[in-house]
Amino acid sequence: MDKEINSLNTQMQISGLLHAVNYRWLRIVTSGQEKAGIDRETMVYGRILGHLHYNQDKNVYQKDLEKVVGLTKSAISTILTRLETRGYIERQSVDQDARLKRIVLTPEGEQISVSLQQAMEAADEQLVRGLNNEEQQELLRLLRIIDETMKEMEGETRP
Repeated sequence: MDKEINSLNTQMQISGLLHAVNYRWLRIVTSGQEKAGIDRETMVYGRILGHLHYNQDKNVYQKDLEKVVGLTKSAISTILTRLETRGYIERQSVDQDARLKRIVLTPEGEQISVSLQQAMEAADEQLVRGLNNEEQQELLRLLRIIDETMKEMEGETRP
C-alpha cells in the first residue's frame, strides 16, 4: 500500500512539475515577445511562422501545417486567413494543381518569424541553464518517452 501511495505521489509530482515548467516557460516566452513588440495573436501563430521560416526551400501546403501543428483543416484555414490578412503569408497557386496553394512567408512574415524565434531561443537558454549537457540529453530522452506515451493515450481517446 505504501508503495502505491509513493508511486501515486511521484506521478502527481511529475505531472504537476511538467505543468508548472510549461506555464513558466510560456510566461518567459510571452514576456520576451511582448518586449519585442509582438502581439499575443501573432505569438499563437509562431509555430506556423517558424515552420514556414525553416522550410522556405520546400513547398509547404495547408495539409503539412495541419500535421505539424496538430490542428484541424478548418482551424488552420482560419489561422492562415488571419496571417494572410496581416501580410505575413501569401498563398501561391501551384502550376500542377490549381486546387493546391503553396504557403510562403512575406518579408514582413519573415521578420516576425525571426523575432519570435529569438524570443523563444532566449527562453530556451534560460530553461536549461542549470543543466549540463549530459543532464539535458537525459531530460530529452525521458521527455520523449513521456511524449510517446501521451501520443498513444491520445490515440486511445480519439473516436
